[in-house]
Amino acid sequence: MFASSASSSLDIGRLLFELAIILCGAKVIAEIAERCGVPAVLGEILAGVVIGPSALGWVSRSDTLFVLAELGAILLLLQVGMEMDLKELRTVGRAAMTVAVIGVILPMSFGMLGGIAMGEEARTALFVGATLTATSVGITARVFGDLRALSTKEARIVLGAAVADDVLGLIILTVVSRVVEKGSIGIGTIASTTGLAIAFLAISGFVGFTALPKIMGTVLKRASSPAAASVIALGVTLGFASAAEAAHLAPIIGAFVAGTALGRSPGHERVARDMSALASVFVPIFFLQIGIDTDIAALVRPKALGIAAVLIVIAVVTKVAAGYAARSTGADTLLVGLGMIPRGEVGLIFATIGLNVGVFNDDIHAALVLVVLVTTVITPALLRWRLNQGEASEIDLDISAESEPADGWLAVRDGSIALAATPPTAASAVLLLQAAALATDNKPSEELMEWVAERRTRDLQWNRDATTQLLHLLRVGSPRSWRLIEISGLFERALPELAEAIRHRTSDASELDPTHSLRFPTVEALREATSVASSQSDSLLLAAFLADINDGEMPINLILQKLDLDILFAKEVEDLLNGATLLRAGVEREPHRADERLIRDIAHGLKRPGIVERSRLLADALGGLEPWQHAAMIDITTGVQGVLAHPELLSGENDSLADLRRRQTSELTNDEALLDRIVHAPTTYVLAHDPAELLEHARLIEPAPHGRKVRVTVQPTRTPGQYILNAACRNRRGLLSRLSGVLADEGISVVSASLATWPDNSVLDTFVVEAPHPPDPVHVSRLFSQSMKGRLRPRKLALAAPQVALDNSIHPWHSVLRISGPDQLGLLSAISYALSNAGVQVHHAVVQTKDGFVDDEFEISDRVGHKIGDDRADVVRKVLNRLK
Repeated sequence: MFASSASSSLDIGRLLFELAIILCGAKVIAEIAERCGVPAVLGEILAGVVIGPSALGWVSRSDTLFVLAELGAILLLLQVGMEMDLKELRTVGRAAMTVAVIGVILPMSFGMLGGIAMGEEARTALFVGATLTATSVGITARVFGDLRALSTKEARIVLGAAVADDVLGLIILTVVSRVVEKGSIGIGTIASTTGLAIAFLAISGFVGFTALPKIMGTVLKRASSPAAASVIALGVTLGFASAAEAAHLAPIIGAFVAGTALGRSPGHERVARDMSALASVFVPIFFLQIGIDTDIAALVRPKALGIAAVLIVIAVVTKVAAGYAARSTGADTLLVGLGMIPRGEVGLIFATIGLNVGVFNDDIHAALVLVVLVTTVITPALLRWRLNQGEASEIDLDISAESEPADGWLAVRDGSIALAATPPTAASAVLLLQAAALATDNKPSEELMEWVAERRTRDLQWNRDATTQLLHLLRVGSPRSWRLIEISGLFERALPELAEAIRHRTSDASELDPTHSLRFPTVEALREATSVASSQSDSLLLAAFLADINDGEMPINLILQKLDLDILFAKEVEDLLNGATLLRAGVEREPHRADERLIRDIAHGLKRPGIVERSRLLADALGGLEPWQHAAMIDITTGVQGVLAHPELLSGENDSLADLRRRQTSELTNDEALLDRIVHAPTTYVLAHDPAELLEHARLIEPAPHGRKVRVTVQPTRTPGQYILNAACRNRRGLLSRLSGVLADEGISVVSASLATWPDNSVLDTFVVEAPHPPDPVHVSRLFSQSMKGRLRPRKLALAAPQVALDNSIHPWHSVLRISGPDQLGLLSAISYALSNAGVQVHHAVVQTKDGFVDDEFEISDRVGHKIGDDRADVVRKVLNRLK
């Protein structure tokens, strides 16, 4: 029924054909354009013209295509917003801000006057002026980067002005699009529209910056799927875009605001990666739509060409004139002005909105597309011409070099990284890495940046001192640090093989802002998940760095050799990379359990337990794994550690220790269901019990309990008054708190507790308890089942709340939470409730009581197997304090 109703209004086959043509054509043409030195955006527009109704006619205008293109524009502005550093907007400097403001006022004023002079309506002329205000930072930044000129004063002014230009341009677009839709231009209309735009930006910005970080933090903490955060982020973006549309503003304004807020939210790196993948599909549709909407005949009509010629002159002259606002800095004002010329993708968005709201006719739209094409094409050539106007000689640069001061070349003064003396060019590599480490909390001084810019074309020598500084930078660096490394061109000049690998990793034809290309998510993930403050983590961080930039063809051995590393250190880095590859290969397929042959292979290859655990940390930090894969990886590493603890298992003839346990257990029964339960048991659990216990537990949990049913067995231990109580049930939130609460109500003291979880969500909780009489399993089972009903309720504490201490160093893959304080009935239930509220999983618990005080240890992780941080330990403390 759905298919038939849809087919009456939409030709599905035709739509799928057009999408196939659009996506394949966009990618092929973009790649060709990049190889020809032309921005990919222009190639995509050309592809749209060719396949559109003006030429081949393979794709026609349609509402469906319009919606997909609009989604592409929203994703484009979401990315721009996420990459926008609002703090940087406050630090761009007076010169950059002046260039930005004048670079908006002049094009808009003269563009509007030019439109009126050519006989256009006032609202059309206003929108033409607004379209000419935009500057494309991506094109200029790429040229500056190719010529190693990102460190020059001119490049810093242009890129700083572009940050302000983005914000000013979007505000202008917000106001102008609303004004022209009203159909009249007056002071009252402009004032009311400006007020509405400012109000929307203020309200949406306040909501975004206050609520979104909390929402995203909650999603990351509670969600079982790593992709949940990205899905929520996309939904929030569409919601903000819808709110902007409801306020009669452009939807992309809402997307931009959402992007700026999401860029400051937890998990923004994962969201940025996922949105980039999604944008690579939809953003090209937006640019092809521009080409499809462009009338090729209009491009060559005398009227359109005449309008384009006038607007190109205005576009170039006004931006060049804006560059003269930087003359007080001593910068090359012509170079600054030339850097502001390209309109790029931002101008295309303005032109498309003008066409969609009916302000532009085909001639005006075609003329503006020509303006964007021409300014984008001519800028790289003009910048190269101006930048190549002479270079200082090596002798001229080093003639004033001084001796290194006792405290080093650099000094931090009032938050500024300054030169303590004038270094020679040969000191550049070490000095730049030291400055990058300091740039985490400080800003490079103008003097330092001028010294770097003067030497931007000099090849540099890498040595072991530079490697030491690089390892330190991996431990403490921030995005600002890597930004300094990038604009200085250090890797290109000292380690070209490394720079080539980075270039291949970031050479995405859809990349809009190459100044944001140096990102190392694996390094950042390791720094967030583990303690890397000491040099003991150097090999792990270097392996993560190489994993981030490896495109599959990177000569890792050559790069390690160029880094002048110790042979053993280099071998350790290679072992970590190989180990991480093996671990990920072992968990990227089902079933959800450790492969025993793989366990032996990894143990054979890595030999040392320390390498195994750090390989797991690296494999985990690479990201992209589902929760079951995190659990499977822990099972594999546990098995490998078990094999390494028994060298006789490495002979190749025997199975792993866990496999031996499973095989010994299988010899005790022929029941297929029990055997399957044992086979799929977690490796950590298998290694902790002997075969007889494993079989007994399998009989208790098989078949899996349904609903709220809980099966219970009770057995005495060798210690008088102590019993082992096993409970088999379905997993649910706060399970340990519910069960331990029942035991507390019955006056049963818990000595220790552990649990095992199966893929079918079955759980076996094992308690060692103390009681004057053996607990009645039937009675306890009934109470356990009743506790499964309703919401998890906290248990109040009669005495002072216990102390909580987090230790992430004692256990290889779990955090250990030590909780100590006065013993009291129901303490384990209260602690379990607090742990559940903190979103952590308990893998094992040891409860010890001596002289009226408890000293409990809980091996815990987050829901995907990671160690937890201080923030979650703080949640546990707060909940326990509330229960007092």
